[in-house]
Amino acid sequence: MWHKISDKQFLVFLVLLNIILKLCYIQTNEVGGDEPFSIFHAQLPISNIIHILSKGNNPPLYEIFLHYWIQCFGISEIAVRMPSLIFSTASAIFVFKIGIAFFPRYTAICSALFFTLANYNINLAQEARVYAMFGLFTAAAMFFFLKIIMEKYEIKNYWWLLVFDTLLIYCHYFGFFIIIIQILSIISIQEILKKSFKQFLLFYIVLMVLYIPNIPTLWHQFFTSSSNGTWLGPPTGLVSLYDMLWRFSNAPVTTVLSILMLFFAILLFIYKNDYLLISPKYKILLLWFLFPFLFMFGISFWIPMFLDRYLVFVSIAYYLLLGLTISFLQNQFKYGYFFSILLLISFLLTCTPHIQKHRNLTICLKDIQKLKNDQTILAVWPKDFIFTFLYQYDRALFQKYISNNFTDSLQSEMIHKNIYVIDDLSEAHLDSTKNLLILNAAPYLQDSRISPINFLELDNFRAQNFEYNDKLKLQYYENKRQL
Repeated sequence: MWHKISDKQFLVFLVLLNIILKLCYIQTNEVGGDEPFSIFHAQLPISNIIHILSKGNNPPLYEIFLHYWIQCFGISEIAVRMPSLIFSTASAIFVFKIGIAFFPRYTAICSALFFTLANYNINLAQEARVYAMFGLFTAAAMFFFLKIIMEKYEIKNYWWLLVFDTLLIYCHYFGFFIIIIQILSIISIQEILKKSFKQFLLFYIVLMVLYIPNIPTLWHQFFTSSSNGTWLGPPTGLVSLYDMLWRFSNAPVTTVLSILMLFFAILLFIYKNDYLLISPKYKILLLWFLFPFLFMFGISFWIPMFLDRYLVFVSIAYYLLLGLTISFLQNQFKYGYFFSILLLISFLLTCTPHIQKHRNLTICLKDIQKLKNDQTILAVWPKDFIFTFLYQYDRALFQKYISNNFTDSLQSEMIHKNIYVIDDLSEAHLDSTKNLLILNAAPYLQDSRISPINFLELDNFRAQNFEYNDKLKLQYYENKRQL
């Protein structure tokens, strides 16, 4: 079937499929999680973005890009998520380009389809966060790296690699894993070392010079994480490796099929071929997947970092390996195309572009609007929830004080409306004559600092609880004197 379709026709199909899957359900889930954090800070002046986010987990490149995007298109759900959809679609194109340039054509087609049908990538394409951009720069950088390795010397390929490697490490600190993979490939593969060592040495010196402005921040973040740890917990053992592949592969049945085919292909290849003579491009692909996947898993027992979205750059190699595996199996067996059909159908049937995250904040806010009046104090806990709350509750206020980054002016306006964003209920300036609403965005955390028992004479109040999910709860204490 696929041999009757030209590369250009398949690319048109691939782009349309990506757009349909990722755009139709782009508003299925309300803006939440870390999205409002990125959206809010992207509204700030560029100097503020750089200053504030230099203390965060990621470099500010994505928020700087989003800053100019917002100026053109605003901060609606579709507007702020559209760049991620574009980045993800472009990533699918580069996955196909890598496959068609360096591997069998069937590998290119299947890998691009696996990438497109993976719920993991659909989810990242529907979020206003950096990870779809991270994936695109990874795919583009490795495409031009492979072009340099596998094709004749062309200066333009070095320039393109320099562009995407630079964007990659300014986009996310884990982009350095791709740089390390490239360097390890050069050092460990004799064909590359003899061919291009001097050119690459100069290349990486230039790359590090371009990164000099951010080296102090990188150094600080590394020692902060190594000393204080991260917000993540350590892996739960080897099952975490399986769970990560599950996230890449949609469902348990697809994951098991993928693992079995990978192992079967590896054993068959070792049995039938001299693996010591394997082409550099295959060695690079294996290194691209195995090194960061296993290294991040191992190091996470000391410095936790084994999170699915942090491994977006690894997932691309995973889909290429799956495509290469079924292409290899198809060549080894008379009915080998059965493997590809089985795996593609599994990805297709488990593809769920409308996955519900059940954030339910909009439902909660409707209840707040019914209950809140001039005699009601609203306390929002914890303070980190402020961006999500304001984006959904009062978007005009979310945009109003962007030049001040929540200075006294914003706090005063919220207090004027009897709204307090707190880490401790004592910060809410409680009035025993008024009603109290507590929006608890972390009910799974037991924290006495927001317990009304410590601050109210509860005999004077009638309590009601509204639970929306394990991450959202509303408590209403109505003053009986007002009944």
